[in-house]
This record gives sequence, C-alpha cells and structure tokens, in this order.
Amino acid sequence: MSLRFFILATGILFSISLSSCSTGELGSNSPSEEPANQTQPQESGAQGQTESEINTEDQDQESGATSPQSQEALLEGFRQITYASCEKALARGVVERSVEPEGLVIVMIPKQEAIAGYSAAYFLPPDTYELIFETDVFSSCALANLFALSEEAGQELELEITHDKQTNTFFITQDLGEWGMSATSYEVKGDLIAAATNLNAETGRFLIEYGQVSDADRAIIQTSVDRFSQE
Repeated sequence: MSLRFFILATGILFSISLSSCSTGELGSNSPSEEPANQTQPQESGAQGQTESEINTEDQDQESGATSPQSQEALLEGFRQITYASCEKALARGVVERSVEPEGLVIVMIPKQEAIAGYSAAYFLPPDTYELIFETDVFSSCALANLFALSEEAGQELELEITHDKQTNTFFITQDLGEWGMSATSYEVKGDLIAAATNLNAETGRFLIEYGQVSDADRAIIQTSVDRFSQE
C-alpha cells in the first residue's frame, strides 16, 4: 500500500496535495540532480516575528470569535513558523514518529546526503518500507508547501486558526471539499512545529525531530532504496 493511499484510507496523516498544483518533490535518478518542481518556502518580511509578537493579537481558546485583523496577524505568524520548520527539515533532516498509535516513522535527510538520489522514506511495522517523493507528506512541510503554492497563485489560503497561548499550540481548520473538514493542531517549540495531531480521528499524533537523523532512521531510507531497486 502506498503511503498516500495509507494516509487517505486511515486518516493517520492529514496533508493533502492540491490537485491542480505541483508540490514539493523528493528523489531523482542522480544525487546531483535538483528534485523537480520542489516548492521552497518563501521569505517574508515577518520572518523574524517572535512568539510574543504573535501572541499580541491572537485568540485565547476561551475567548470569543477572532476579528479579521487578529486572524490575519495570527495566520501570518503561523505561516513563518511553517516556513522555518520546513526549511530546517530540508536543511538538517527530520524524523516524524507516530505515537498514537506507535509504529509509523517518516524520515527525510538533506538532499546532499541522499542515498542513490533518494532522501525520504517511511517504515510501517511489521515490514513495510517505501520511498517518499513529496515533502507534503511531512507535517513539518505540508502547510509550508500550501502557503507557498497559494502565494505563487496569488490566492489566500483559506484557514481558520486559533492559538492556545499556554501550550503554544495552533489549531487549524480547513475545508477540504469532498474530503470534508480538516482539523489539526500544531504544537510549537523554539519557533518550530514540534508535534502535529489530526483532530478528526481518534489517533494521529506525530512527534517531530529535526536534525541528527540516527543511523537506524537513516536505514529506513537505505532499505526502501534497496527494495525499490529490486522491483
């Protein structure tokens, strides 16, 4: 079973590609080649916005409806967090582990460390190893890709956002059309997404670790490459 089908079938992950746009892609026939059409987070004048600045206009979970102005400021602050998270994942590597339920591990290493041209894969117990070709599978990059694509198209990404100041958790709601409403929480630490939870399902929580990809996690990519080459 492919990871994308697994995502849609089980609801454990929650990033969905825009059917009419290309998303961040991974993998190539040669380690030296650029991944085709890889969507990179765009720089913004609000890049240096601090958490305290984000908090000045956001909505406490117990307060009433957020004004359009505060929604805009809150969304812009979160946009910068998604860009910083994806940039670090691409530059330093990232491991995303499912903890509810345990088992699924998604790994990406920096492009310059790619194995036979491939830099991302997943492991699903007991013995499923598959390559990943798009960065939108990763919670650390999914929304950054959507933000970047919407900017390129000159359209605003339609999201509803609230922020729990005490836990520094952002709650994102999005209308996915035929897939229904998506509700996801993103816990932020050090201005990076540290955990993501699919609130539409009883299970679907991922912890995110940036940099220092272990040999055991790197082996997931190696095994996936080996099996792919044998197909």
